[in-house]
Amino acid sequence: MKKSNILFLIILSALIIALGVFRFMSNHVAENPVGTVGNTPGNLYNKGMVCEYDGYVYFHNYTDQGTLYRMKPNETEPKQIIKESVAYINVAGKYVYYYQNHDNNSGADLAFLSRNLGIYRSTLKGKNTICLQKAPVTTVALINSDVYYQYFDDTYGLNLYKKHIDNTKEEQITDEPVPPLCPVNNVIYYAKQVGDHNLCSLNITNGSTSTVFNGNIWNPIVTGGYVYYMNNLDDYALYRRKLGDVNEEKLTDDRIDCYNVVNNSWIYYQSNSTIDPAIKRMHVDGSENEVVMRGNYTEINASSMYVYFRPFDNETMVYHQLINGPVNPQTFVVK
Repeated sequence: MKKSNILFLIILSALIIALGVFRFMSNHVAENPVGTVGNTPGNLYNKGMVCEYDGYVYFHNYTDQGTLYRMKPNETEPKQIIKESVAYINVAGKYVYYYQNHDNNSGADLAFLSRNLGIYRSTLKGKNTICLQKAPVTTVALINSDVYYQYFDDTYGLNLYKKHIDNTKEEQITDEPVPPLCPVNNVIYYAKQVGDHNLCSLNITNGSTSTVFNGNIWNPIVTGGYVYYMNNLDDYALYRRKLGDVNEEKLTDDRIDCYNVVNNSWIYYQSNSTIDPAIKRMHVDGSENEVVMRGNYTEINASSMYVYFRPFDNETMVYHQLINGPVNPQTFVVK
């Protein structure tokens, strides 16, 4: 064989190997460090409309059909990165994970048939989008290198599943409703929903479950060594107790609709009242309770600088309030 032909074959083989390596690296999704969580429990309990990661805030833009934007924590440099309506935003590594709850590109007449409901993964700039699970789910949380989610199964009802971030290895975790919204150190804390409402834990490394303490609670948030929860036996007032402690503290007499523990310093919550409903805030020990804005609001999400919440009856506007600033809520406008 001529030397020129041999050289050509060597170059061709090198190109084929290089192309294979490039394709592998392009499709390879690096594992996240153990202990990774994609968003805060407080945000996830409020549908995960805001998520801060590595110098950017990823958010559901209420004023632009709920599409996914990102901006700096001080709200500068906003930019749309996904043109679909999103919720349960989780971010880690090189990717953003989210639930796409409807397709904004669908025609109105065919919207129901063409909806691309499901869990998706995109790069941090909204590129190379893939669908991890095409199903109408109720919750989504990224824990380590798996996406945990709940959806209804015709046989077993509402169950917990997980799927690896590289779009392989789907696995059913439980045959009972376990919302994966409060993960801490490889443990998911949750209020049991069948039989009782005790605080329970699911160890994701070995699948074992246990009761943390007996009670009748809802929406537990574990942070800063405490567990915060709504007490069903006390008209959904907000309580807390140290993990491992039997003593509990009542933080407010208000009936709570939703809440968020922000930066381990403030609690923002919606006070349910037929006479004087309001968004309120207080320190995590219940002190300095004050009204932020009167009315009915929901989806209380937070970045490191701002708290965001929308009117209960309006899905196209949102307010923001400096977490540590004086009470002065303003309409949030993306500029």
